[in-house]
Amino acid sequence: MHQGHQAAHQHHAASTESGERLIMGFAETVRKQRGKLGLTQEAFARMLAERESVVQKMESGTYVPSLEVARKMERILKIKLIEQEKEEAIIMPQASSSAYTLGDFLKKR
Repeated sequence: MHQGHQAAHQHHAASTESGERLIMGFAETVRKQRGKLGLTQEAFARMLAERESVVQKMESGTYVPSLEVARKMERILKIKLIEQEKEEAIIMPQASSSAYTLGDFLKKR
């Protein structure tokens, strides 16, 4: 998987009903912060009660953890890994005289 597709896949896979999702660049953020704290993958895995191979997969972006595991990682690494999903605003014009026109979206000079 190349990076862009991987990020999109990771982003989509971590989305939940609660409107929470993992941040973009999750894998790299975890890897860098773990290194900053001087934790080996093995030690970090023990703190998470996960296998070292799971930590390796999370850091390489090939495995997306549950939000529960991500919350444990936030506490251990003291960083933010989960964000609220932002809803895209979609403008739906009404079928009345107050409907939006293309002119409503163009800059007035």
